[in-house]
This record gives sequence, structure tokens and C-alpha cells, in this order.
Amino acid sequence: MSAQKILFILFYSSIYNICNAQCNVPTTPYSSNIYYYNADANWDYQSNVYNYKIRYRILGSSSWLYKNNIDSLATTKNINNLQPLNTYIWQIRSYCDSAGLNYSQWSITDTFYTSTIHCPTISGIYTTNI
Repeated sequence: MSAQKILFILFYSSIYNICNAQCNVPTTPYSSNIYYYNADANWDYQSNVYNYKIRYRILGSSSWLYKNNIDSLATTKNINNLQPLNTYIWQIRSYCDSAGLNYSQWSITDTFYTSTIHCPTISGIYTTNI
């Protein structure tokens, strides 16, 4: 390949990247407060973000579920209505404009398990008179 072609490719690539700049990928995704039916997704704050989107699914499933339009100042989002006793994977991306045309790649994947360790309880149903 000639030097002129290489220079053209490098020039075109740099112009393309400047014109189609992407948002920063949210970093350090991790799960917390994992319960039977819900869990918190957490990430590090990113500047110049309009909003975030989370995708999640049961490990092995091909269908993603989404949490959309997450506030730009947020660093955590509760994922609810989960199925107990399942392993979930999730990722997050940032959007840098209201039209949704400028967005980051998906973050690295995080995993959590909806276990019975934090099983929901019903209190006050059974009472005994002594």
C-alpha cells in the first residue's frame, strides 16, 4: 500500500472520528442490593451525558430487556421485576444528545444472581396469642 493511501486512510479516519465522536463508555459497572426480585445496577459518573440506557437479561436468553432514559446525573438504577433464582447479565451505555444519535459502546458486562439469601418476607400475617 502506498504512503499516500495510508495517509488518506488515516486522515479520513481521524475526520470521521471527530465528526462522529462518541460518548464515554460508563465505567466500573457493578451490582449491589441484590434481592429475590430486584437488584441495583451501579456505574461511575460520566460527564457530558444526556442520559443512560441499561440492557439486561437472564444468562443464556437471547432477548434483552431495557431501562431507558436514565438521568444523566444518576450512578445507580434499580432493575426490578426480575425472576428469582436466575443469573442475570447487564450492560450500560451513555447517550450524548436528545435525539439518541450520539452514544457510547456498551460497557463491560456485569453479572448477578437473584438468590434466596434476601428472600422477601411477609410480616404480621401470623400472630399468636400467648
